[in-house]
This record gives sequence, structure tokens and C-alpha cells, in this order.
Amino acid sequence: SDGQVLIFDPFSMRVVIFSPKGILWKNVRLGKKVLYGGGLLQVSGGWVISIPKHDKKGQYQRDVIVLLDKAFTEIRDICPVSRWEKVDAAPVNSDIAQTRFTAQGDRIFVAEGSRTDIRIRVLNLQGKEIFTISRDFRPVARTDDEIKHLIDIGKSRKAVYPKLTLVPPSPSRVSVADMFVDGSGRLWVKTARENRDKESKWDYSIFDKTGTLIGRLPALKGKVTVRGNHLCQLYEDKKTDEFRVAIYKIVEKNGGGR
Repeated sequence: SDGQVLIFDPFSMRVVIFSPKGILWKNVRLGKKVLYGGGLLQVSGGWVISIPKHDKKGQYQRDVIVLLDKAFTEIRDICPVSRWEKVDAAPVNSDIAQTRFTAQGDRIFVAEGSRTDIRIRVLNLQGKEIFTISRDFRPVARTDDEIKHLIDIGKSRKAVYPKLTLVPPSPSRVSVADMFVDGSGRLWVKTARENRDKESKWDYSIFDKTGTLIGRLPALKGKVTVRGNHLCQLYEDKKTDEFRVAIYKIVEKNGGGR
């Protein structure tokens, strides 16, 4: 944004803004400190973020996608992305953030936390549904090591927040693990699949602006973000124990394939 560097701290619910020269310029508080913060994404004329909202009595809360202006001032709620949970006693499991969302321009994409199908609602910035992407999904089982790892994560969170309720992880993955939109408005949806060795692999299902599936690609490992028509992959080099960044250009094949 005009050469500035913005860092979103979801646990403290703040945005730290640095000048193009790397000088700290401003700290913007977005709300109460929370255990789980949502992503901060730029849209037309501002930002969207997922933050917890309380009921009138302050006893229950749920995560809601909120529209902010360019100065990070709250404008309006767009839609809820989780169910009501008792304050400070929310269940802790691997699916705490199972509802995924991403945004670009004047559209917001919200994926429900299903395990049996892919259902993605496409909304405008007023929260009105434009259309829905629906596809079948064959459940993919988690490995024993993965379940054990998720249980350990839950225990560590409960050690910090004793009032939280531990819930065993589901034996299967949610249908949508991640989503992002590239510079051409195509929606990339990361989903799991099971190969012949019963190991979990990942694919990108790619949809055009109308919600039509136009191709699939094997997903990149590690943390992946998009910038225009480039994918940026953060991964660990096992040989050197160093983290590296690889940048891939998105190129259309002849005939429109990906």
C-alpha cells in the first residue's frame, strides 16, 4: 500500500505499519486481544477481517467478517463465519478455524467447514450472496501422527487458557484447507486427496470468475501466498535446515488450461 509494509498481529489484533524505509509509523488496534485472529485482506476501498463479536449480554461470541475502511475503522459486519460459543470456554480442536475465507476487489469467498462436499459462498461487500460454488468431496482420513500432533496443540492451548474445552480432533480433514485469488480473479482452493498409499496429498482446484472449475494442479508444500499472478512459497530446505522462498509465475496453457 503506497510502499508501506503492513504486519497483522492476529493475537494482539493490531496492524503495525512501517514506512517504505522500514521506519515504524503507526500501531492500529483492531479490538480486544483474542486467542484466534482472522486474516486481514485488502478489498476495494478498504479491508476485511474476521474478528470475534459478542452477544448483547457479553456471554457468547462468534467470528464475523467485518469491513474496514482504509484507516482500519470498522464500517459494518458482512457475515458470521462461526457458531456462537461461550466466551472464554470455546472448544479447542484442530477445526477451530475450519471456516476459510479470502477476498479480492469487491468479492468475498467463504468456505464452510464441511468434510463431505466443497461449498463456497461468493459475497459482495454488503454481504449479499452472488453465487455458490458446490462440488462433491470424498472425505480424507487424517494419519495417526497428525491426530496426535493436533491433540498436543490443543493441550498446549488449554495450558494457557484453562477455561477452554478440549475436543478430540475429527478423524477426517475439512474439505477446504486454504483459498486465495490470483491477479486474474481466479479462485484457488486447496483440498486434500488420498493416494494409493493412503497418504494425504494436496491439490489446487482452480475456478474462474463465474465459479466454473477450469483445472487442477498439485499443491505446493509449505506456506503459499499470492501476489498478482505469482505464487510465493515459503518452505524449509531439509538439507540446510533453512527457510527459503520460491516464486512461481502463473501461466495459461494453450486452450485455457492451467
